[in-house]
Amino acid sequence: MKRQHTSVFRSLAFRQRMIYVKLSLMMLWILPYNTAAQDVSVDIPTQITIFKTLLTFERTQRTDSTGALRVAVVYQSKFRTSLITRDEVAAHLLNDNGVHSQIIDIDLDVVVPMEKISGKYVSVVLVCPLRSFSIRAVTDLSRKHGILTMTVVPEYVSKGIAIGIDIKEAKPQILLNRAAAKMENADFDSRLFKFVKFIDTAE
Repeated sequence: MKRQHTSVFRSLAFRQRMIYVKLSLMMLWILPYNTAAQDVSVDIPTQITIFKTLLTFERTQRTDSTGALRVAVVYQSKFRTSLITRDEVAAHLLNDNGVHSQIIDIDLDVVVPMEKISGKYVSVVLVCPLRSFSIRAVTDLSRKHGILTMTVVPEYVSKGIAIGIDIKEAKPQILLNRAAAKMENADFDSRLFKFVKFIDTAE
C-alpha cells in the first residue's frame, strides 16, 4: 500500500513539473500579431491556452462537480470588435485541451442581469473589449462571489481585472493584479510568479 501511495505521489509531482515546463516553453514563443481587436495584444488562441495553463497553478477549486469550467464571457454584441473577440474566445474555450468549458454569455447590450456573475453559475469571468462601460461593475460582483477575472485586454488589469496577457519583445507576458486576485479568493502557486509582471490597480 505504501508503495502504491508513493507511486501516486510521484505521478502527481511529475504532472506538476510538466505543467511548469509547458508554461516555461509557452512564454518563449514568438507570436505573430494577428488579432481581430485593436485592444488585444496577443492572439486569442494563445491567450486561451495560457489562461487554461494558469488555472493549473490555482489552488482554489474553479471547476464544478462534473469537472467543467464555467466561463462567463462579458462582451457587447453591438460593438463589432467585442463580438468578434467573443466568438473567437468561445471557439477556443470549447476546444477541450484537457479542460472542459461551458460558456455563459454576458451580453451587455441586451437585458442580461449582471447577477448571472455569481458563484452559483460561474467559475471564471473573461472580459472582452468593451466600449463605454465601467470594469468596476464586473469586479464588484466577482469579488463579492470570489470569482477569478481574466481579460484579453491588458489595460483592464490596471482597472481591477486579476489576470491579462500583454506582449513584450514579441513574446507573451502574463499580467497579474495581485490585490484583485486576492479579493477574488485566488490562491496561486508561487512558482507562477516567475512568469508574471505585477500590476497595481490605477486609482
